[in-house]
Amino acid sequence: MIFKMIKKAILFFVLSVLFVNKSSAQVLINEEEKEVHEGEGAQKYWRELEEAIKEKNEENGIEIPNRAAFKTKEFYEHAAQQRNNLSVGGQWSQVVQANTNQQGGGMGRVEDVAFDPNNNSIFYVATAGGGLWKTINDGASFFCTTSGLPVTGVSSVVVDYSNSSIIYIFTGSAQGNVSAGVFKSTNGGSSWVATGLQDSIYNPAPLVSYDLKMLPTSSNVLYAATNKGLYRTINGGTSWVRVLEGVIFDVEFKPQNPNIIYASTYQKVWTSTVYGDTATWKSGEALFGFQYPTQVVSLGFLQIRIAVSTANPSAVYACASIINQNDSVYSADGGSFYVKYNYNSTTEKLEVSQYPTKIQSCFERMLRSGYGRDYSDIYVGSSGLIFIMGLEAMASLNTSGISWVLKSKQCTGGNRWMHVDAGKIKFSNGYIYACTDGGLFRQAENYNNANLPWTDLTAGVEITQSYVHAATPQDAEMYIYANQDNGTHVRTSSTVYNTFVGGDGTSCAINPTNKNIYYGSVQNGEYLTRIDNGIATNITPGAGCNCKDTSGYSGSFVFGRAFMQQPFNNNYLVAAKNRLYVSSNKGTTWATKIITGSVKTHYIARISTTNSSNTIYVVEDSTGRLVRSTNYGATWTDVTASKPFNGIISDLAISPINDLDIYISYYGNSADSKIFRSTDGGINWTNLSTGLPNVDARTIALTGSANGVYLGNDFGVYYRDDNTNGWISFSNNLPIVMVMNLAYDATNAKISAATFGRGIWVSDAYNILDCPVTRTLNSIYFNRNTFSASSDITSTGTVYQDYNSRITFSAGNVVLSPGFSAAQNSNFVATAQGCLPEPVLLRQGSNIMQPSPEKDIEGNLIYIPNNISNSAQQKNVSEKNNKLDNK
Repeated sequence: MIFKMIKKAILFFVLSVLFVNKSSAQVLINEEEKEVHEGEGAQKYWRELEEAIKEKNEENGIEIPNRAAFKTKEFYEHAAQQRNNLSVGGQWSQVVQANTNQQGGGMGRVEDVAFDPNNNSIFYVATAGGGLWKTINDGASFFCTTSGLPVTGVSSVVVDYSNSSIIYIFTGSAQGNVSAGVFKSTNGGSSWVATGLQDSIYNPAPLVSYDLKMLPTSSNVLYAATNKGLYRTINGGTSWVRVLEGVIFDVEFKPQNPNIIYASTYQKVWTSTVYGDTATWKSGEALFGFQYPTQVVSLGFLQIRIAVSTANPSAVYACASIINQNDSVYSADGGSFYVKYNYNSTTEKLEVSQYPTKIQSCFERMLRSGYGRDYSDIYVGSSGLIFIMGLEAMASLNTSGISWVLKSKQCTGGNRWMHVDAGKIKFSNGYIYACTDGGLFRQAENYNNANLPWTDLTAGVEITQSYVHAATPQDAEMYIYANQDNGTHVRTSSTVYNTFVGGDGTSCAINPTNKNIYYGSVQNGEYLTRIDNGIATNITPGAGCNCKDTSGYSGSFVFGRAFMQQPFNNNYLVAAKNRLYVSSNKGTTWATKIITGSVKTHYIARISTTNSSNTIYVVEDSTGRLVRSTNYGATWTDVTASKPFNGIISDLAISPINDLDIYISYYGNSADSKIFRSTDGGINWTNLSTGLPNVDARTIALTGSANGVYLGNDFGVYYRDDNTNGWISFSNNLPIVMVMNLAYDATNAKISAATFGRGIWVSDAYNILDCPVTRTLNSIYFNRNTFSASSDITSTGTVYQDYNSRITFSAGNVVLSPGFSAAQNSNFVATAQGCLPEPVLLRQGSNIMQPSPEKDIEGNLIYIPNNISNSAQQKNVSEKNNKLDNK
């Protein structure tokens, strides 16, 4: 996974001024001081986690360098298993966030936007973890078009201008832009197939997506900018050829002569005069070959985004952003510079016509975007005026790009118009669209008005990348989210939703007996804040301990796994940084616990969920040690040698009725090492992995009844107990998305899930008594759902067209009566499993579609109408790979 470590601290952006009571003094948290430093913790977390997983894969003899490509392959190859091994599968619904304009608070990261050329009310929004969203009413409402795809990050989206039903997406962006390839829809996003640009799972240098562009004069010709070079298709994605080597960030076409193509890489821009043919590329003048900007000593590598304009067809406008930190003035972060090239028709090269200048306005300097993007994007209007956005947004007052105006917030007063950190900038129908870490913002094209508010178009788009969440049986409406880019939020109703910790939210908890006391923090346990009946107090552990944790942002604080509220004690907390800290007074004071033999930091801490003991389990970062204390950290027992698998533990859960009954889950791609159980505190283990897909198992929740356990992974939620005869998929209506955290509410019989890209979801808990004896299904069915009955299902309903939906009717008898239909491009299965643990025989009913029977992996008959996508077809699609080389 490609990551750039570029920042020295953490963004701490707050929606409103937050006062923190620390040592009885009111301390104002400085928004601007921390705003320019977002990203280090998140980058470090994902980079080091992926490196550790790959290292363990190799130690265990598993060669899967490209885990994104492997996950896609795993999904399609085991589609039949996922849909048929189902019973009472839950009924998930999204916990709706407040549908209000966040004005900088944000719902989730947006990477790109593309527009229907024939209808201004239709456009598509590509998101970092939530897939592709579509609006047909100019942004009044949206719906996700990729809920059934196994990839959720989308870095680029393109609409075919000759046929607006054809859409292309370049996947990636969720962590480091690692891509599963380019996908194509021919029906406006209703269904998707993989194109020929797919990476091999064995490639040691995985494909990274930067941009996707369509040739203005031929819609079958597209260009994909990647870390492996520039790839071109001339047949609408069926096959791709690399036409330019190197890391390519952006591609543009010369106005009035699009056979001349520009491609940007580090420090320079290439040109081709013949549609990008390999032999025609020529390198332009090096960006800083003759002159450095004032006060810049050495710029090192620069990532370049480019733009063209009809105002000056021979010009190429560029924004170059420093990747390393050699700017002697703004050393805390990489800066961005404006550059202008001119195309020389004689040499067929680009020459620098305006040397790099710093972009600055209102005493602020333009810095590149935050985590996941090493660039600031640029757009040039038909007037020749320039719009650039990185951390902030600025526009030029003239065509020279010398004078700039701040556009993302007020120069004085600080009123914020949009969220920080830009993805791509686009223009349509008189409006500029800015893709940011907090959503999609729109403004009528304007360059010189510094106080013009922006419209947040995505306030209701549920794309939050949540690391962890907290629910409470005290209030079924209350949830706390700890989110990438968008802070830690508290939701107390469908219309009341507030940010109380900014930056990258990484941990949260709710007091078990008083819902008005809750907690949240950013990376490394910094700015750990307690809200106590509306009063905010900084309770960050480690201050004054005369240890490594005294310094800011110290420790290895794994997101969502190193801070806990004691479930049955309203005062007790535990936090793991470089050291382990416990508090018996809600964080007002902390005690340091020394773990015998510990030399590394701790990244998972779990305290007992029983009333009767003070048990803490700790999994150490790097060493992988597993230790247990039954006296709240006074003494420790090392059970590392008994661990059942040499992998990276993702979660540890303790039974609510027995603190020696524990479960651990694992990241990685060992098919038989997903989850294990120990009933003696980690000495002996039972493997419970059989029946789970071979993707990262990320989170566990226990019910305390019949040994019930929920497991969240990259495909959804799975459940088992003493009566289910193994795992069942518990994912009805849940999109394909990484499930990062699960919370079980025994009081209200609910299970909720935090996802990395689709926010928080909730379902009634598993209950076999929910299974009806008979069921009549005469409606329209879509998404990923199983409808079960113990005896009979009859249907005259309709299965909606979508390759990525999987509708299952599961009962002793499934009768498809006249009137039933499964549309072309749908995916329907009838199985005899029903709600019972043991399958019974399936009986064919009336079927007007004349289906062709096939056998699924359990031997049950399934009915797949003619021309309907099935698992075998999906597998063939996934294997149509253009296996990129290792360069």
